[in-house]
Amino acid sequence: MKVVPGRQWERRAFKICENCGRYESVRIIDDAQLKAWRNAKCKGCGSTNFDPKDKFIFPEFGFIAAQGSKDFTGRRPERTYASQVYFAGDGQPLQERDFQRNGITLHFQSASNAKLGVINKTLFRVCQLCGYSTTACGNNNAHKNHLGRDCNGTLSRVHLGHEFKTDVVKITLPPAYTFHQQDELLSILYALIEGLSNALNIARTDLDGCLYFSNQEPALVIYDNVPGGAGHVRRITDEDGVIEDMLQEAYHIVKHCTCGGESGDGACYACLQNYNNQFFHDQLKRKHAIEFLEQLGVHQELVTV
Repeated sequence: MKVVPGRQWERRAFKICENCGRYESVRIIDDAQLKAWRNAKCKGCGSTNFDPKDKFIFPEFGFIAAQGSKDFTGRRPERTYASQVYFAGDGQPLQERDFQRNGITLHFQSASNAKLGVINKTLFRVCQLCGYSTTACGNNNAHKNHLGRDCNGTLSRVHLGHEFKTDVVKITLPPAYTFHQQDELLSILYALIEGLSNALNIARTDLDGCLYFSNQEPALVIYDNVPGGAGHVRRITDEDGVIEDMLQEAYHIVKHCTCGGESGDGACYACLQNYNNQFFHDQLKRKHAIEFLEQLGVHQELVTV
């Protein structure tokens, strides 16, 4: 990672509540401040149980290739890590809208300036002095800087990450869905994102989402995948008919795909999977999205349209 003389990378501590899944972070000032923050209760549910509870560096100055790097081969480098997005549960509340069908109520709450954290799941060993970084395990501190010279700096274990603020819509699900049904929740989430991108006629990469729990009540968070927001997800609560179009498009995608056989016990890049949700590919099953949408009666609307 690039080191700028006279400046330091921003170092933050983060923690994920085991009870409600809330993400919290703080800029590290000193050990006393860090200890007090780590022992503080969750702002969402009051729990004191957090996992993980670690640190990350924001590599704001970019990266530098080391001398002696191999020549370009044209092949994509092996992906040895994955990032996960967390919703901090804040932002400026905007419009609300309820969708009711077949005795089921979905509550939609849009917000602007909501914070999300993007944390790399792999621990890196990083030298604060020269910026050398590696995923290699062990306690050997011997390394060279980007000029190929020996460096006496110590390698410390940290995650890499960053935070950004954007527009979000939080979708509160019925009580029947719980914290332990992550396969179902993720499948429904990514079906709705696919459906929304089709309904709004925008690129799928303009949107993304994550799960969020408050007092163990599940919610799906869909956000504009650009800092500051682009106004896409706010159309869910601002415009009539967007929710219905999103649900119908989502159902069409998962119902007409053939992966996982007739039971739909799987997912593929034609329905729910994409490059950014690789971390969850094994958990995604289109049958969960189909069952949920049919409970809402979406399949009956498609028949009559």
